[in-house]
Amino acid sequence: SDGLLAGYISGGYSDARISSTDKLVYATDTTAAEASADLTRVCSDMHGVSSSSAGYIGGGDIGTEVYTAVVDKLVFATDTTAAEASADLDTGTATHAGCSGDGVAGYFSGGYHYATGSQDRTEKLVYATDTTATVASAALTSARYGMVGASDGSVNGYFAGGAATIEDIEILAYATDVMSATVASRDLPTGTGRTNLSALSSVSR
Repeated sequence: SDGLLAGYISGGYSDARISSTDKLVYATDTTAAEASADLTRVCSDMHGVSSSSAGYIGGGDIGTEVYTAVVDKLVFATDTTAAEASADLDTGTATHAGCSGDGVAGYFSGGYHYATGSQDRTEKLVYATDTTATVASAALTSARYGMVGASDGSVNGYFAGGAATIEDIEILAYATDVMSATVASRDLPTGTGRTNLSALSSVSR
């Protein structure tokens, strides 16, 4: 999402993995295919983060036990997508979470790789330079996949749920890039832990 005008829905699985991107215009509540914004590869189980000017779709499953590290950049002003090699993830990952951050950087966290299993790694994508690197202090306190990220837009990011039926919500402080363990008051309600969930943030990013 560009936070103001439109949202973009990319990739996924429908009998086979796809690369198409649809654009949802908020003012008219209309959605249509946007071919110039299509992903550079067919992909599912990836995640995205966005600044005010561009979105970044990172990682994902491109075939049976083939996970990609590629990050595509979608420029909102032109509705065009291209691979951004400097922003690639450190390693191929799928079913991870994305958190758009504070306008300065976005974060990809957790996920799964067929060879190494669940991941606790968090990678930071700096928007000004289109560069991504692992941040050790921002690692999850436990490896997991299938969770979701949300952001307050300025101070903290939140990573919730995950396999298998995890209730934890961990918090990432943007100022320090430090991930903190869950506390009971912040967790999903008892008995509602889940994976492959969705989240929305009520901020304009």
